[in-house]
Amino acid sequence: MLPSSTVSCPSWQLATVLAQGDEIAFGTIGNASCAEGLFWESLNAIGVLGAAGVITIYDDGYGISVPNEQQLVKTDLFELLRGFQRDPDVCWGYDNCGLLHLHVPGWDYPHLLQTYQQAVQRRTR
Repeated sequence: MLPSSTVSCPSWQLATVLAQGDEIAFGTIGNASCAEGLFWESLNAIGVLGAAGVITIYDDGYGISVPNEQQLVKTDLFELLRGFQRDPDVCWGYDNCGLLHLHVPGWDYPHLLQTYQQAVQRRTR
């Protein structure tokens, strides 16, 4: 759903804006929400469609006061996401060869910004 500030935009105008092809969606999510099916469905759709998106997962090891061990098969979300990782040797002729994974400590703000810039530059080449 679009934020309420953009709902007034007619759908044909929104389609025109989004038709440029160089848009990148940014999103953030906490580790607890990664235990939900919608998170995995969204990642799969981004990968299948080859959509440009930068998703930041804030993982402090807990979600709603419950440790990762009680929510996820593996406590390391980066490890869980490896199945979606880009593998250029297994593309089968498609452009959507998986997702690019970049891992950075969230508290290292300068490195986080560099990582965002790296992701955007890869998309805009």
